[in-house]
Amino acid sequence: MKLRVVLWLIAVVLAAAIGRWTAPAGEARKPVPASAAAAGDPAASVLASTADNRAPPATAATGETAAVPAPAPGLAEAPAADAPTMGFDTVAFLAELPQRLDALTDRARDGDAQALTEMAEWLDYCDSARYATNVAGHGRPRGDLADAAIASYFQQTAQLCEQWLGRHAWLSQLREEVAANAVKARQALLARRTGDPAARAPRTIGEILRLRAADAGDPIAQGLTNDQDVALECGGVPMGQLQPGQQAQWQCVHAAARERLAAIFAQRDPRVLEAVPRILMAMGPRTLTGSEYVRSSNFLASDLHARWILVGCQFGLDCGPTGRALRWACASEGACGYAHYRDYAADRLLPPATMRQIDRQLPRLVSLILAGDVDAVLGPPPKY
Repeated sequence: MKLRVVLWLIAVVLAAAIGRWTAPAGEARKPVPASAAAAGDPAASVLASTADNRAPPATAATGETAAVPAPAPGLAEAPAADAPTMGFDTVAFLAELPQRLDALTDRARDGDAQALTEMAEWLDYCDSARYATNVAGHGRPRGDLADAAIASYFQQTAQLCEQWLGRHAWLSQLREEVAANAVKARQALLARRTGDPAARAPRTIGEILRLRAADAGDPIAQGLTNDQDVALECGGVPMGQLQPGQQAQWQCVHAAARERLAAIFAQRDPRVLEAVPRILMAMGPRTLTGSEYVRSSNFLASDLHARWILVGCQFGLDCGPTGRALRWACASEGACGYAHYRDYAADRLLPPATMRQIDRQLPRLVSLILAGDVDAVLGPPPKY
């Protein structure tokens, strides 16, 4: 009996001791004094933050949930003007595009050399619009291509391009020709007929149009397709004569490049001046080593292309947001909304030092073109 009483007393004492050290379940955590937090006590600051986070939402005295106050004007969402844009009125541009493409198609069908080249470039842009649409829907769009309004623009452009091809029977015939060429090229490849002309047949409508433009005398198309003239004239390197043979071939290609540049400088067509790096590259990369005006500082030749696009701007090329260069920058790089190509080049394309170098070169290069000084622009022929 005494043992039972002793055990009961021990239990009562333990319960009282535990009650002193354990807070009641319904008691809220005591707030940290503001003076302690303001004094910079780290522990007080952490506790105050924890207490704030755990505090239940305030309710009205009537038991109803308090109304959520409207956000202050300064905390409103960013206006639509801050979103990426194309930099031009896309509604008006797309409304005029079908008529513009149809007029270009009629000129190209009649054999206009420049129209054939421009039409090929528009077909390339249509391919880029389709790609941008596919990436926006199924991939990871780059830069501004993730914006819904810009993605919608490219989707509408791709639809207009498809309608454009369907409106002209001769373009549909070219599409069938390209499909047949692809089948023949595949058969030649499987049969290992490397010399079969079918293996080198045009694979796109744009390629067919550029070949026709070259035959019609367009300097850009002639340069890009290279019409085999330079290769046939300069030939290869004879066996056993590597050094002298290579030097002779380089000099021959350099002479052809010099002749072509002289004709371009005489015409001063801005769209052809823009294409100078592509034309020289088609003739051979050794043509791009002679001077600072035709050299590049990187593998992608971004500074070289930017230099000559800006030259074209000086001679009247459309370098605004609807021009070829900025339309391509938006479609391929997601760099949209720039008012001028130089803004894009300085902001997204080139390092500041390279941009300053191009700004320094431009006045001199324009003067050399006006003077027709091909040698100063192209530089001497390469040496083995």
